[in-house]
Amino acid sequence: MINRRNLLALLIALFAMGACFVAGVWARPKLQPAARAVRKWLADPRDPGTVPEPASYLSNGVNLAAPLPRFEPGVAVAGDKIYLFSGFIDDDLHVTQRADVYDTNAGSWQRIADVPVAVTHAGLAVVGDEIWIAGGFVGHNPGPPTTAVWRYHIPTNQWKTAPQLPEARGSGGLAFVQGQLHYFGGVKPDRLSDSADHWSLTPGPDAVWVPRAPLLIAKNHFGLVARDGVVHLLGGQFGHDAKPKDIDDHQVYVAATDSWRPAPRLPRRRSHVEPGSFLHQGRIIVAGGRSNPISVLHDVTAFDPATGAWTELPGLPEPMRAPVLRVVGSSLYFGLGGTTDSGVSPSSWWMKYPVHALGLPSAAPRMP
Repeated sequence: MINRRNLLALLIALFAMGACFVAGVWARPKLQPAARAVRKWLADPRDPGTVPEPASYLSNGVNLAAPLPRFEPGVAVAGDKIYLFSGFIDDDLHVTQRADVYDTNAGSWQRIADVPVAVTHAGLAVVGDEIWIAGGFVGHNPGPPTTAVWRYHIPTNQWKTAPQLPEARGSGGLAFVQGQLHYFGGVKPDRLSDSADHWSLTPGPDAVWVPRAPLLIAKNHFGLVARDGVVHLLGGQFGHDAKPKDIDDHQVYVAATDSWRPAPRLPRRRSHVEPGSFLHQGRIIVAGGRSNPISVLHDVTAFDPATGAWTELPGLPEPMRAPVLRVVGSSLYFGLGGTTDSGVSPSSWWMKYPVHALGLPSAAPRMP
């Protein structure tokens, strides 16, 4: 039976849909205040899964055309272009081999050469005019972890093989630091056990992966940002297929000394932030994600390595798991994450904001 509370929510939703029909467009940003109001009105404060609302939201966004809807794609920025590789394309967690590039100058998407295998949860790093993709889960969920490493050559739009990882891994991280590639952590072949392994490789004809200092804490599904020879591993989770536990861990790798140190923890336990973790104006930005039992988050937070402080920034207009968030030039791009209460429905959102929508000062102090 429909009670008064649910009936009123249904009427509000129907009114909003009717307004969109009359306007002739699905004006998503205009509907956000109403949608948030309905969600807050229906939310039970005793429900631990209620999506937390930020103090403010990203504003002055513009809807842009999107490629194939997806979430958890591999993401890389090279020059003024944003590259997407594979990703989940439906609620049943089927994966595509498709790859696309967004030209921020032209404001348009172009399909590029498919990834040789459909893969998610891989580590990505830009090395010169190539994008390296290492490890990940192959095929539709639950796909097995892989040792495969691929190189996408941007000028020729071609894929090449690269030295395989010493052991299959999924949900780890890849960084290019001081002339070397580093692969960190992830899930072992059983898709359950976390790895603290860390390997490095110097690109070249006789390149091989060699062991390096292991992580302080074994984990997977973490954000990764490299800055000035230092790599930040942000949040993540313990375990994978069976009752994964999101964590607020923050550990830092110093390449020059092959050593680790703990860093200030994230304000919230958080995983699935890989596509939304990046460096901007000396700050590390982390967007969206999951904080179980909360499946999707509005959160956008910034870490200042100079002060060791975390700051809450204006939140995402729609809560998402593993959304893409990147700054290119004077614009901030957002979308293509997992939506709805489950956090696994592929989004068709693709938005552009002025970069000042993040609310950061124009410049940040550098680390001494």
